[in-house]
Amino acid sequence: MKKLIAFLPFLIVSGAFAEDTIPTKQAKTNGIKTCISAVEKVSNFIADGDHGASSVWNSKVPDESAFSSVIERTYSDGAILTSMTVARTKSEHCYAEYEKVIYFTDNCMATVQKNYKDAEYKGEVNKNITSLNQGGVDVFLMPAGTGCVVVRKEILMDAK
Repeated sequence: MKKLIAFLPFLIVSGAFAEDTIPTKQAKTNGIKTCISAVEKVSNFIADGDHGASSVWNSKVPDESAFSSVIERTYSDGAILTSMTVARTKSEHCYAEYEKVIYFTDNCMATVQKNYKDAEYKGEVNKNITSLNQGGVDVFLMPAGTGCVVVRKEILMDAK
């Protein structure tokens, strides 16, 4: 039982206000070095306020593997879920990406008109999902009942 209790703090998803974001703290504490600045840049952008995070990394060789975190950014009117991944490449650079998932109560057409009117229409992914580009960031809109789920995906090559 003592081993389980000692292990529980690593499993608990935490939420706090701090100088470093929760993913940055987790990465620093667990041996991510080469790409720590990429983790900081992306997580500072995503978790710029009230947030919690659940992260995973390779505990045997953390600095040679990917660091991945799911972040809940909480607002007074709801939450945004973001998944970020940062990985060291063979060339000692860093690859980073994030996908931000946002639910809007308006349908997708109204969501575009209110929030993405400056975005460029790219087309349909297949049948139901619309693809846009907003300043280099891919935006996907999917109907969800009477609302709309928006996924923003950005990839940062050489994010070090």
